[in-house]
Amino acid sequence: MRIALLLLISTTAYAGSNDVDYGPTTRALRSPSADALTGASLDGGALGYARDLGLQLPRRLTLWAEAGFAYGEAHGLMFQSVSTDIGNLALTVGARARYRLLDHLALDARLDVGRSHTSLTLAQNAVTAEDGAWSNLATAAVGVELLAIASPRFSLGVRVELGYAKTSAVALSPHTDHDGDTLTLMTTSASIGHLDLGGPQFGVAIVSQF
Repeated sequence: MRIALLLLISTTAYAGSNDVDYGPTTRALRSPSADALTGASLDGGALGYARDLGLQLPRRLTLWAEAGFAYGEAHGLMFQSVSTDIGNLALTVGARARYRLLDHLALDARLDVGRSHTSLTLAQNAVTAEDGAWSNLATAAVGVELLAIASPRFSLGVRVELGYAKTSAVALSPHTDHDGDTLTLMTTSASIGHLDLGGPQFGVAIVSQF
């Protein structure tokens, strides 16, 4: 009897301590530097893993350490003749607080920091110029989880999040592979300068806890 009780306690302690989520994301680009390149949002996806820290917290509240990978892209047209292609990859770590209101409903909030790589490609008349650089990234978000399956051993559902991503602007100077190739830009317009991809973002993810 004592052995069976110990096994039950051990199983309950570790059940649901892992969290994996994946789904699409979109970020509204609000900075003047991004508006000069595209009127589109940065659309992509995110993959995350979190681990319950097992801290002694008030009932139904848990704290998770997490790591994530995200990607996105946006396309546009500059000066009515130069097509633009923005790409972004991000690696982050952070923490998530999760409060279970009901067995199938939970609220959470997270804060992540990391590094983001931004790439920019300009194309005109079969001539392309490219550049890329790394920058710092911080993201804060709040979300709601609706679980279709909610058991001590396994949970499966959907997480909807709304947040804001703050990025440090990167200095980009797109260049061609060949010295003889040039892009024709309006001389009265500003150069590419620093590109800021920060802005409000929205995401929907399938989430599984086990």
